[in-house]
Amino acid sequence: MLNDNEAFAELVQMLKIELKLHLSLLSEGDNILRTLIYTILFLKIRLINDTVC
Repeated sequence: MLNDNEAFAELVQMLKIELKLHLSLLSEGDNILRTLIYTILFLKIRLINDTVC
């Protein structure tokens, strides 16, 4: 069983993979979508961090 730090690190790693996938689907001109994706993933990390801690 994972402790809280390991679980959080695993979730962050999954979010990084999700971010790479989303960014690979965007063209260079999609800066608004890119910013939105970054913001959503940042908020996910904050929510997970608040839940774990």
